[in-house]
Amino acid sequence: MHIRALSRHLLSTALAVSLLPLAASAATPRDPAASLQVYNDIHERLDTGGDLIVIANVDGLVEKAMDAIRSIAAIAPVMPGEANTPAATLAKVSVFLKQNGFYAVKGIGMSVVPRADGINKIKTFVARDAEAARLPLWLALVGGAPSAMKVHAYLPKDTVLVRSGTADMRALWKLVRSGATEIGGSEASGGMDMGLAMFTAKVGVSPEVLIQSIVPEGFLSIQLSSSSTVTIPMEGTAGATIPAPSLLLVTAVKDSTIIDTVKKAFAQNLQTPLPEVRLGDATVYNIPFPVPAPFPMQLTLATHGNYLLIGTTSSAVTDALDAATKGGGLKTEAEFASAFPAATTNNGILFVSSRLGQAFKTVQDQMFAQMPAGGGETAMFTQVRSLMDQNLDTRTAFTFYNLRNGVQASGTSASGGQQLVGSMFIAPMGMMAAIAIPSFVKARSTAQQNSCINNLRMIDSAKEQWAMAENKADGDPVDEAGIAAYLRDGIPTCPQGGTYTLNPIGQEPTCSHPGHGLGKQ
Repeated sequence: MHIRALSRHLLSTALAVSLLPLAASAATPRDPAASLQVYNDIHERLDTGGDLIVIANVDGLVEKAMDAIRSIAAIAPVMPGEANTPAATLAKVSVFLKQNGFYAVKGIGMSVVPRADGINKIKTFVARDAEAARLPLWLALVGGAPSAMKVHAYLPKDTVLVRSGTADMRALWKLVRSGATEIGGSEASGGMDMGLAMFTAKVGVSPEVLIQSIVPEGFLSIQLSSSSTVTIPMEGTAGATIPAPSLLLVTAVKDSTIIDTVKKAFAQNLQTPLPEVRLGDATVYNIPFPVPAPFPMQLTLATHGNYLLIGTTSSAVTDALDAATKGGGLKTEAEFASAFPAATTNNGILFVSSRLGQAFKTVQDQMFAQMPAGGGETAMFTQVRSLMDQNLDTRTAFTFYNLRNGVQASGTSASGGQQLVGSMFIAPMGMMAAIAIPSFVKARSTAQQNSCINNLRMIDSAKEQWAMAENKADGDPVDEAGIAAYLRDGIPTCPQGGTYTLNPIGQEPTCSHPGHGLGKQ
């Protein structure tokens, strides 16, 4: 595409996006009966009597927005003979979105009902055309019908966050491939085919074969160890000590394609077999390469039955295998068991433990420990901290269901309706604080360091004047009172509490605070 043509594409797109809210909100006659049906479909999936209920009819809104963009793009100037015009490209995009289910959303709703124990019962529902349930977008997002997810048996006891699901990677791959062909045309499709061919030649198997071997059932989780800790580096402090974290990915597979590919690539590139250890009926592979991270990591893979496990530490993988074969994993923990009291068919869960919030609080406390004491600054940081503390109760438990006419999420959370509404205001403040506070601390520390260095320069100058007046030579000891006479306010003090040492004549004065010094040789 020529530069001028590309510029027009960008200009028309920018104009379309800028006018999108106005165009999408244009008044359009609605069918009252159809609107009522959408409302009822959502309302029957929610709870009443709480402190928040929201129902929004968004039927056709995405398609109208796209139509508005197409209308605006149609006025863009076109060069003679140019085939890929903005309007033509957007027409392809619109067809692609409609065919794959992007226009299927009819409405969204949410309800929050407080419980006596301080936890809130929350339900959300996304109403969708029933015919779209089998389209690639929805299969890629939530999968097919609810199922008994056996993968949850692999959750280690120390899991503090897990999102499991039945999202179909095969449908996502189909979506990507068809998008390249239907929207990008032969040029984009050919470029993608070339890249895939290069991947296949290098790895020995095509991406499609790898993806086809993945069964739509798996989870991604975070663990915080109950037996070991790590220290997260933080500027200006000794760091924050938290339980050692790890990531774990577990997915169902229909065959050994993925692990065989890894083993083959390892043997070809390093001329050595991938180290493996048998643990019962599982095979564990420890990748002997260090991974750069602020805490210890050991990439580990394992196969167990028709499941593939990938962890950032060997303990995460072995703990998952123990949970699946010996029991005693997360499913037996009181917090998890009370949140999910009975096994049901579903399309995944979201679980966040209170321990995750405690780890966040440890880091936050260490960050605020750097804050200055005294004056209005202390009051400001105290207020910011109180706002941030309100969001540190991370207890969350949701179950997802892909139903005929929509997607349901039902569960509990420590955050209620008031907190959800309030977070609209608190979250931006928290983000600003997360950005501004470390910058403020660093700027303050730099200013204090510069002030201390200036003090050392004045002391050094006063030493030289005193030495000349008293006819002192290098190596002679100094008289503090004599030096002070050459300083307007006497010997200054370090603004960060360091101790000054005057040192003999010919040697620069020093400060005990790290990083404070004149830097002379």
